[in-house]
Amino acid sequence: MKRIQKVNVLTLVGTLLVLAIVMPAILHPVGLRGDKCYGDVLQPRAASYSEYMYTISGFDTPRGVAVDSATGYLYVADTWNQTVQVFDNAGTYQYTIGTPGETGLGDDHFAYPGGVAVNATGHLYVADENNQRVQVFDNAGIYQYTIGTAGVSGTGNYEFQSPRGVAVNATGHLYVVDMANQRVQVFDNAGIYQYTIGTPGVTGTGDYEFDWPYAIAVNATGHLYVADAQNHRVQVFDNAGTYQYTIGTTGVSGPGNNEFYVPSGVAVNATGHLYVADMFNHRVQVFDNAGTYQDTIGVTGEYEPNDNDHFNYPFGVVVNATGHLYVADSYNDRIQVFTNGTLLPNPPTSLSISINDGAAETGTTSVTLTLSATGAEEMCFSNNGTTYTDWEVYNPSKSWILDEGPGFKTVYFKAKNDTIEAVAPVTGTILYVVPPTGLSITIDGGAAETANISVTLTLSATGATQMRFSNDGVTWSSWEPFATTKTWTLASGAGVKTIYLNARNSTIEAAAPVSDTITYNPPSDGDGNGNGGDDETGIPGFPITILLVMLGFGALSIQQRVRRTSHA
Repeated sequence: MKRIQKVNVLTLVGTLLVLAIVMPAILHPVGLRGDKCYGDVLQPRAASYSEYMYTISGFDTPRGVAVDSATGYLYVADTWNQTVQVFDNAGTYQYTIGTPGETGLGDDHFAYPGGVAVNATGHLYVADENNQRVQVFDNAGIYQYTIGTAGVSGTGNYEFQSPRGVAVNATGHLYVVDMANQRVQVFDNAGIYQYTIGTPGVTGTGDYEFDWPYAIAVNATGHLYVADAQNHRVQVFDNAGTYQYTIGTTGVSGPGNNEFYVPSGVAVNATGHLYVADMFNHRVQVFDNAGTYQDTIGVTGEYEPNDNDHFNYPFGVVVNATGHLYVADSYNDRIQVFTNGTLLPNPPTSLSISINDGAAETGTTSVTLTLSATGAEEMCFSNNGTTYTDWEVYNPSKSWILDEGPGFKTVYFKAKNDTIEAVAPVTGTILYVVPPTGLSITIDGGAAETANISVTLTLSATGATQMRFSNDGVTWSSWEPFATTKTWTLASGAGVKTIYLNARNSTIEAAAPVSDTITYNPPSDGDGNGNGGDDETGIPGFPITILLVMLGFGALSIQQRVRRTSHA
C-alpha cells in the first residue's frame, strides 16, 4: 500500500522532477574552491553543512524529528511503523513509543504519526495524524494526556482534521498544524485552547491563509514559521500570531533559491537561522533570521537513493543545541545528520578600498591600499578586473604596484570568508602622473661669479608644468608655470650662493630638486673697502665730537666724521 502511494507521488511531479535531474549543474551552484582568486563573481554560498556526519537507519518513511534541548535525545516519528523511536545524542537507540506495525486508537498507539516536539521539561508531543489528536508523553515516554478526540475529526476548537506538525515555545505554548482544516491551533502549557491562525476549512493564498500547511517551528523570540506546503511558501508570524512576511512566492513552485516545491518541514537554530525541508526539490534550504537565503543542503532535483548529502523527499528537520542538523530523509527510510548547524558567517560586506589615503594623484606606481571588509578572512587584487592575485590573509593595509604608463589607474579588491566570496569586487582609482625628469639650472649662463644681486636662471625639465625656487633648500617660492628662464634675487651678503630648482607635473614633484652655485662679489664704493658707498651693505656714518682741552692754548673743538663700516 505505502509503496504504491510513493509511486503515485512521483507520477504527480513527473516533468518538473525530470527537468531538475537533468539540470543539476544549473540548479546547484558550487562555492569557490582552491587558492586562486579568479575574476568571475561566484554566488555566495555557506559550506558549513557540507560535512556529512552519520546516518541513523531502521525506519519506514520517517516524517518528524525533535530534540530534547536538555538531554540531546532525538525523537523520530517512524510514520509507517506507527511508532516514535528515541535515540541518545550519539544516535544510539534507547526505546520505542507505540507498537511497531500496529495502528490503534488507544493511548500509546498511533495511526501515522507525523510531527513531534519536546518542551523545556522534556514532555513529548506527537501529532497522531490519522487519529485526529495530539498525544502527550513525559520525558520517560509515559503517556500523559490527549488533545482532541481519538478517531473524530472536526473544525471546532480542540478538534483536528489530519494534524501534521507540532511545535512548543519557551513558555510551553503548543502550536498544532491542523493540516486539512487549513489552520494552526494554539494551546497553553496545560493544553487549554488559546486562538487559531487561519480559517477552518478554507484554503487561500492571502496572509493568514493556508493551503495544506505541513509543519511549524518557533524561534527564541516566539516567532512562528509555518510551512504552507501547497502554496509553496513559508509564512512568518510574531509571538501573538500576527503576520510578518513570507519566504517564497505564493502559489509558485520552483527550484531556485527562495523557491519551494512543497515545503514540508521547518526548524530554527539558536542564532535564528531557518531550515526548510523543500520536499519535492529533494533539498534543505537555509535562511538567516531576516529570511534571506544562505545555503542549500542536498542537490536540487536529485534524489539518489542512499547517497550521503542527497535526499529522497526530505520531510522533517531539527537542529540541536550544539548545532547538529537532523533531516528525516523520508523515502530513504533514514535520518541524516550533519555537523555544525550554525552557518559560517555571511559573505563579507561593506568592502572599501582607498589608494594612498584617497590622494587624487601619484608620481610612482608603488602605492598603499587601505582596505575594509566586514567578516573578511582573505583578499585578492587585480589591476584589470580579470587577472587576480592569489588569495592571501586579509589585512587592512596592502602595498601594491600599479600598471606602468601615465593615466588613471584602477585597483580591484575582492574578499571572502572561507569559501564565501563577497557578491562583487570594489575598486579604487588614482591618476598616475609621471614626475618631471632631466631637471637642470644654470645661473647667469654658467658664470663663476657676479657683482649683481639679481641674476638670470636658465632652466630645463622634461614633463614639468610648474616650478619653484629656494635660496636655502628649505623656504620655497610659490609654484608658478614652468619657463626656461627666470630672474632671481640672490640672498644678501657677499659669498658663494646656491639656488635650488624644483619642478612638478600637476601635483607630482620631481624625485629631488637640483641646484647651481655662483659667487656674489658686490662692487666697491671707491674707498677701497668694496662696499659700494652707502648702499645696502653699509651702515650710514655718524658724527663724533671730540672736545680737547689743552692747557695754555684754550679749547679746541674738533669735529670729525668717522665712517664705521662692516664687511661680509
